[in-house]
Amino acid sequence: MPAARLSARFAVLLALVGRAAWAEAPAQPVELDRSAPPDDAARTKFAAALKLHAAGQYEQALVMFRELVDGTGSPNARLYVGLCLEQLGRTAEAYRELARTAKEASLRNDTKYDRTRDAAIAEMAALDAKVGKLVITLLELPAGLVVTVDGRKLDEREVGTPIVLEPGNHRIEASAPGRSAATRETRLDGGETRTVTLALADSDASRSADHGGPSTLQIAGYATAGIAVAGLSMFVVGGLLATSRYNTLKDACGNVRCVDPKYQADIEAGKTLQTVANLGLAMGVASAALSAAFFVVASKKEDARLAAGPRPGGGYVRYELDF
Repeated sequence: MPAARLSARFAVLLALVGRAAWAEAPAQPVELDRSAPPDDAARTKFAAALKLHAAGQYEQALVMFRELVDGTGSPNARLYVGLCLEQLGRTAEAYRELARTAKEASLRNDTKYDRTRDAAIAEMAALDAKVGKLVITLLELPAGLVVTVDGRKLDEREVGTPIVLEPGNHRIEASAPGRSAATRETRLDGGETRTVTLALADSDASRSADHGGPSTLQIAGYATAGIAVAGLSMFVVGGLLATSRYNTLKDACGNVRCVDPKYQADIEAGKTLQTVANLGLAMGVASAALSAAFFVVASKKEDARLAAGPRPGGGYVRYELDF
């Protein structure tokens, strides 16, 4: 995205941030980390980083915004970390930073960060089709389990939850003391959520042993149920935010359509949030249906290696069982 010509989506994003950004509201006090007093140096640094970002010098701006995040914990600075990463083509990293921005802005419980949160959510929705999400599950979690994706060791909390990755080929490895390691090569497309289930056999067990019992399908059912919960949560949150935006416009304009240009950013944000809510609902319903199907098949003790279901936006959800 050239610096000299911002897209309409990015223009809306900047409007959403609005007065939440320090440099755009110099007359307002700066909200730093609770442990630190307001800092003129931080305000000055934020303004300088914004100028670099506006000039298309994203690498330099990224360094400064990250220093501000480390020093102040500001959700606004983290938002711009995500935006810089997006401009540099590091889409998965950008998505993760935007997700943290939305979470941290919400936890602040301060209305001045509402625009920051909404901007992060809107940008995540725009990036959703450009990243893949990988869910790794195991039939059991033995002591000393180590799971890596492309050589990066996963945190315990990342196993069984969606991991945001760039589209393309990825290598998954799992190992544990006394168990045979499991390896899987898989490919993610943009907008795809894929679940890969691995089994670590005892090191002296035969590879031909049958692992296709109902427990495998039940675990796949639990994984899809988790995705359903995530989708329905996105529906609830997006719906509440869209309703809040609508009520704000209704208070400002009454029962007639708002035509004042100063409310255009709020209108566009409301539309985006409604789209996010609709996508969450569709993903939740589709995943819930697929989860139910897994449990039904498991109850009949039938073995299935692969199942697939539709995903909103033209993507899909794929499930693979590896033994």
